[in-house]
Amino acid sequence: MEKITENETGRWLRFENWDAESGLFQGVTVKSPGGWGMSEEQVRELADGKGFSTVRRLRQVHGSRVVSAEEGHWSGGNPPEADGIIGSLPGVLGLITVADCVPVFLFERGSGSWGLLHAGWRGVESGVLTESLNALRALKGCSAENVEFYLGPAICGNCYEIGPEVAQRLIRAVSAEGLRPAGEKYYADLRRLLPIQAEASGVKAGNIFTSAYCTRCHNELFHSWRAEGQPALRRMWAFLGRL
Repeated sequence: MEKITENETGRWLRFENWDAESGLFQGVTVKSPGGWGMSEEQVRELADGKGFSTVRRLRQVHGSRVVSAEEGHWSGGNPPEADGIIGSLPGVLGLITVADCVPVFLFERGSGSWGLLHAGWRGVESGVLTESLNALRALKGCSAENVEFYLGPAICGNCYEIGPEVAQRLIRAVSAEGLRPAGEKYYADLRRLLPIQAEASGVKAGNIFTSAYCTRCHNELFHSWRAEGQPALRRMWAFLGRL
């Protein structure tokens, strides 16, 4: 389902189920053997080499706002504050940064529309996934039952420790499923909560796929805020678009 690809610019993990989709380019950057992931400049160089004319990066704020890559949100050179980006036109690549939060990829084969989300616990609580589906419907009239989801490498439910207040907020917003109490703390699996939200919005369970990788368990491949702290920031990127 997943395979690491590399060239002279860097390495990335791709979701193989979408390989047959002509022009679709997607992945999550992987550390080099020397221990660092790709920089933003390297990702932009990779996109340019693939033939993308435009790269759209967000200023992520752990919220639920979703913007279109094809509207005027990037005027003046400042990226918009949002945690989701959607698109449908060729030549535009969406770009987000992650380091334990879930990179969520959405793709609708019929229209070629796509979405890319940054989903930490605040994004899950506030419903960034639901907002992305609503935005896709408005953009291209996509039906949720035709949208496919890939939940990329993120911190797993055995590594992601949260406090009781955060746990109760997630339970109220989504479900207790995916939350495991451990004394006064909880362990949360965001990649179990997100499918619950997706199915509640009409997505078919068979269209939801989850990466086998945990960013902390597989820290030799991916950057993790919990494992590395500040050095993990802006060294792991998720990208999606089509030519």
